[in-house]
Amino acid sequence: MAPSSPTRPLLIGLAITLLAVAVFSWYALSRIDVVRGLQTHTIDRNRQDSLQLLRIQNYIHALALAMRDMVEGAEPHPLDSWKERFDKIRFNLEDALNVEARIAPESRRPDLEKQFAVSLLQLWNSSDQMFALARAGQEQKARAMIRASLEPQQIGRAHV
Repeated sequence: MAPSSPTRPLLIGLAITLLAVAVFSWYALSRIDVVRGLQTHTIDRNRQDSLQLLRIQNYIHALALAMRDMVEGAEPHPLDSWKERFDKIRFNLEDALNVEARIAPESRRPDLEKQFAVSLLQLWNSSDQMFALARAGQEQKARAMIRASLEPQQIGRAHV
């Protein structure tokens, strides 16, 4: 009886090994695609969030500049003429905050966001009172209110 050749078992072993390598490679590549997609999504979301935060910062800065100009009184306009500009900044800022809230990472601290929202509401209430004083012809009281109440509130918003 002639000894059997080891070729056939070796070829079967090679085929099983190649199949195992192929299956593992396919699985690894599919996992890499999933991770790449997650990475791309995270980078894109963070980029959008950063842009929204810059947009918010820009509107807060515009608000500070408007208050500075109102207090200085360098413009020949009465204080109540600034209401339209304030309303536009308010609308744009609230829109930016809503967009940012939708795309913000889940790791954000909701207590800070709530604190910011409350203090922003206080700022808008104070500005409404200031414009009411300005409409009533009490420009000096309105300017004093900007110095005493609105500017410190706005500075607090910039640091939250």
